[in-house]
Amino acid sequence: MAEARSFTGFGHDRALARQRPLPGWLSRPVLAGALDSSSCIYLVSGAGEVAFYALVLALKLALLPSVGSIRAAGRFTAFAATALFAVVLSSSVNDTALIDAVQPLAVVLSIAVTLAIIGSDIAGYAKGMALSGSLMCAGYIASTSAGIIEATGDRYKFFAGTHPNLGGELISTTLVVAAFALRPRSFIALAAASFYCTYLMQSRTATLAIIVSVICYFLVRSGTRLGWRTTAWVAVTLALLACLTLLIEGEAGTIAALIDFVTQSVFLVEDQYRGGASGLSGRDQHWLEALRVIAEQPLLGTGPGHSARVGGLQPHNWALYAISQYGMPGWGLVGLFVAATVVAVRKDPRRLLALVPLFVPWLLNDRFLNFNAYPLVLYVLVFASFGPARRNRAALQ
Repeated sequence: MAEARSFTGFGHDRALARQRPLPGWLSRPVLAGALDSSSCIYLVSGAGEVAFYALVLALKLALLPSVGSIRAAGRFTAFAATALFAVVLSSSVNDTALIDAVQPLAVVLSIAVTLAIIGSDIAGYAKGMALSGSLMCAGYIASTSAGIIEATGDRYKFFAGTHPNLGGELISTTLVVAAFALRPRSFIALAAASFYCTYLMQSRTATLAIIVSVICYFLVRSGTRLGWRTTAWVAVTLALLACLTLLIEGEAGTIAALIDFVTQSVFLVEDQYRGGASGLSGRDQHWLEALRVIAEQPLLGTGPGHSARVGGLQPHNWALYAISQYGMPGWGLVGLFVAATVVAVRKDPRRLLALVPLFVPWLLNDRFLNFNAYPLVLYVLVFASFGPARRNRAALQ
């Protein structure tokens, strides 16, 4: 019965078996999840970014059950070694600032420490993310209601006047991962709050990730309880009934208003600067620039921090970011990541619950090795070790 309380019930591996048991919401994986999604703290507090993440890394090191527990990060070893090689080599042949070279290496260390802490307990890690996401949404909604958050036109910024897309990334990522730990009522409440926050910030990538996450959550829950064939028939039937109801009973004005709200207010498809005519808010230009950089420096790339050094466009795509900055080693990183993703999905298909929604920022956002919740949790989900399969199945019954 205890296993059934968790949405996934990922088991602890041998390294985590040595740790002292802690209460559910104070376990090491939960604390690791909270720390990995705590970026808004340094924004609100005004602390320096470097000092804050150094503190976070130190706290995570203190959470390690033992030095030997680092073996739980074994699946990440090849990627980490390749990243080290890529950063050092590309930085040495480009005019890369020391801080730009050290930052991705620190992120690799942070990922490895998280993997060592959580082992295969992704559900525990997700609880920490759920806690952070709940506090973030509550604080942001209260702050906007009190008039504390700045706004440019109809678009609200994130805490401390930071870019809305940063806030959208943090909030949507915590929701996506929280799906592993929350029951339906709690998940729906957090999803509604997250959607409202990203709507205020007009962070469309985050909003789309939230919508995909909600769909995946209920498909997975239904599939594990009713079977996938039944779930597919139910989903198709409900979709057809909804369409028929709108056609037969819905008033034309109501339907048009609903469509207009989704397309114009949520996704801004006809906005002058951010609509369809802008090329995905100019992302087509970012992608073309990344391809140009790859063509010019295909072997070793431009090195970390290239866009900031030359004032150029960010790639706004995970794979293009890796290849444009690290050249041929970047291709190796992409290959290792894809291979690890395939293995993770084959051995534990439930990880698609988060990997599918996270494909949205993977495709459209501009981070590769970064301390923000996205993309850090992407590496955690792909490279985390695996728990006993029968315990995972029993937890979903």
